[in-house]
Amino acid sequence: MQGRLATGWLVACSVACVLLAGWTIRISLRHHEQIESIKGEMEKLVNRLTVDSYLLQKSEVGYVLHLAFKGTRPEPLGKMAFEFYLPKATRARILEAKPTRDGGTFEYSKDSLWISRDGTEASLIYNLWSNTATLQVTLTEPSPLYLVGNHGIPFLAIRMDDVKIGRSAGIDAFARANGKEQSNSPQQQLSPFPR
Repeated sequence: MQGRLATGWLVACSVACVLLAGWTIRISLRHHEQIESIKGEMEKLVNRLTVDSYLLQKSEVGYVLHLAFKGTRPEPLGKMAFEFYLPKATRARILEAKPTRDGGTFEYSKDSLWISRDGTEASLIYNLWSNTATLQVTLTEPSPLYLVGNHGIPFLAIRMDDVKIGRSAGIDAFARANGKEQSNSPQQQLSPFPR
């Protein structure tokens, strides 16, 4: 009698465990679907930057590259962080990198810019109260310039020899300068840099 009772309890507990496990899996799947849905909605809220245009100009000290990035949302971008690199084989050096007022009001200090001793690397950090970031990078001579930044900016390669001095280049020209066909996707127009 006790053996049958124990077996009955064991069967009942096993069935309850199977039912509970199935219920838990259904809840987990529902939570997973809800989490994925929330992730998708949050991704729409991220303010990413896309390249808007750039312009190369000759100056008294070298060449100034003006870069313009546009946010995907109308909100201010806040903290901006850019890193610039020159190829190891170039004679060019980075002399300066700074935001410009064309993009809107920003907070910039002497500690916002760091340039390596050999002038081949630089970083720029500042706060921006606009959804358009505009920068100018001064180089000693035309050279490919590689950069990466926050707000979804992947590694970009800008080949100066393909840019006409004094003529503004829009996104299509930027894509051609990077050896890409015209595309509606900014990610397809940007090329990774070889170091």
